[in-house]
Amino acid sequence: SGPGDARDALMLLWRLTARFAGDMAIAYLARGGVTIAGGVLPRVQTLLDEHDFRRAFEAKQPMDGLVRNIPTRLVTSP
Repeated sequence: SGPGDARDALMLLWRLTARFAGDMAIAYLARGGVTIAGGVLPRVQTLLDEHDFRRAFEAKQPMDGLVRNIPTRLVTSP
């Protein structure tokens, strides 16, 4: 196990978080947005790709039009 494995695990966590956030956005019709705070993600934000997150967040056919208009935020301040 090396640095590549750790990065792959982090990217998987990022995609799974995005998919779950998209599911919750639909379930709760979170038109005001979804905010992610706490945990490891704010600490590794420089390694994360916002576009990858949005792609996974919005991949909710046939509801992709709904989630496309829901904003997402990552809280990075303590």
